[in-house]
Amino acid sequence: MVQPQVKTFFEQTWCGIAWSDWLPFTRAQMARLPGRPGLYRLRAAGSEDLFYIGASPTRGLRMYLTGLHQAAFRDRSQMPYGGMDAWDYLVAPALWTWRDAEGCSYECSAAPIDATRQVIEGLMCALLWEYRRVQGESPRVNYGRFHPHYRASATFLTNRGRQRLRGARLPEGHTNPAADESPPLCPRWP
Repeated sequence: MVQPQVKTFFEQTWCGIAWSDWLPFTRAQMARLPGRPGLYRLRAAGSEDLFYIGASPTRGLRMYLTGLHQAAFRDRSQMPYGGMDAWDYLVAPALWTWRDAEGCSYECSAAPIDATRQVIEGLMCALLWEYRRVQGESPRVNYGRFHPHYRASATFLTNRGRQRLRGARLPEGHTNPAADESPPLCPRWP
């Protein structure tokens, strides 16, 4: 008989890494985090799954997560951009959509890691793999996954320079394919 996988991804020692307590994802609470590089995980308050697993391999967690919070939520009326400029955070638009559509408030847990950028990024990949192995899919907004009723903000390079298109709610009856479930991992050994 196959044993169900134990979901340990909310625990303070997930995958042998010492994580902080879960804190409300607010600027004031992010100021309590360490100033060293490391890993972080986000969940919607009351959710049974993780929304995002990320890393800040070169900047301190406090500075990085304060910036992410500001990028995602500084303007409630319009979706932020993600990823083109240094102040853009790839996950900010997706977090904004879930808050706008579902009223999500988030919690964050972080783990400072004294290691090279490559080791921190490798640990993040290992955590994503472990989450997918146990949960059967990726965290809700990793890998470009998005809210089903929104299209993402986009930046295009054209012959007239950089053009930006602000993301928005899709018309009734339309669904963003980036909201689909990510399939479970199926290793294929030779």
